[in-house]
Amino acid sequence: MTALSAIILGISLAAPVGPICLEIINRTLRSGFFGGLAVGIGGMTADAIFMISIYFGLGTALTHETTQLILNLCGCVFLGYLSIRTFNKAPQSLWMDRHLIRPRKSIFMKCFYTGLTIALINPINIMFWFGIYGSVLSELIDRANGTILLGYSLLIFLGILLWNMNLSFLAHFSSFLMKQNVLRWINIAAASMLGYFSIHFGYQFFNLISS
Repeated sequence: MTALSAIILGISLAAPVGPICLEIINRTLRSGFFGGLAVGIGGMTADAIFMISIYFGLGTALTHETTQLILNLCGCVFLGYLSIRTFNKAPQSLWMDRHLIRPRKSIFMKCFYTGLTIALINPINIMFWFGIYGSVLSELIDRANGTILLGYSLLIFLGILLWNMNLSFLAHFSSFLMKQNVLRWINIAAASMLGYFSIHFGYQFFNLISS
């Protein structure tokens, strides 16, 4: 694996449309560039936890059926909450939240913890990491030392960070070119997609119970 391929792998891990990407767009529209970026950094913190777990062989605990039940249930409830919250705010002006006078640190931390929570309880994210990164790690571990493994892992994180910054940047600056009605429908679409993921996790939860 080359440095470029590690960065591309990081981008490919972050790029698929999912709850994190949707929340980055939603938070960027409401709280600006750094709000969306904070969600991405929160997700990356969860990614770091997964990477460390994989490295130390703790993957079986996260892929255990009981753990999957808990994650699917939590994912269903939390994403359902985010969907309802986003949908209820959709008819309002998306600029109202931006102009509220609040400490930037409190906005950043709130967005950070939202991104961290979504990533930690998202079974798709977990399986993706253990499937993709786990296979890459097993391929490299026989022919690379710890320093090289750390370097590749940091490059993967660089790719994820670049994607999150790009997504926040595009959502932030394109919002100034859109009419308010367009922004409202984007917000409703994001709420609908979050609702879809909530239903998906609920369906997986009931499937696991009934099996």
